[in-house]
Amino acid sequence: MSAPLSPRKCLALFLAVPVAAGLAAAGVRVKLEDVPKPAVKAVQDRFPKATIRYADRETDGTYELAIKDGEKLLDVGVTAEGKLLNVKEEVAADKLPKAVTDGLEKKHAGAKVVEAEKVIVIDGKKEKTTYELKVKADGKTFEVVVGEDGKVVE
Repeated sequence: MSAPLSPRKCLALFLAVPVAAGLAAAGVRVKLEDVPKPAVKAVQDRFPKATIRYADRETDGTYELAIKDGEKLLDVGVTAEGKLLNVKEEVAADKLPKAVTDGLEKKHAGAKVVEAEKVIVIDGKKEKTTYELKVKADGKTFEVVVGEDGKVVE
């Protein structure tokens, strides 16, 4: 039978697990030359004037390429085979479409947007745009997903 862990070791373990989980969810930075060529080509075809800033390999084997397209900073999800999955862009709260802010207000009156991200999910030739909002209301911070039509999805 082993000895029980000291309070210090318990605390260290307690703090390390969420940090490790967060890092695992975030993906691993990789050199651009280590990203499969079809993935890079798909991003370059969609954004021909963009420059690739860096790339991450996600835990599910997909890649996320951070690009700069003009003044926009985007994250583009893509498979190794070159299938585009999504495009994400940070959006200032005051630049959100009126339908989105109206939908949020209707569902969560008085909520303040802390962070906002426009997400375009790509499925072949079909694209669906939503806004992932981190909001604060009644002393709580939570996420809300709102469609571009203002309907709350989650």
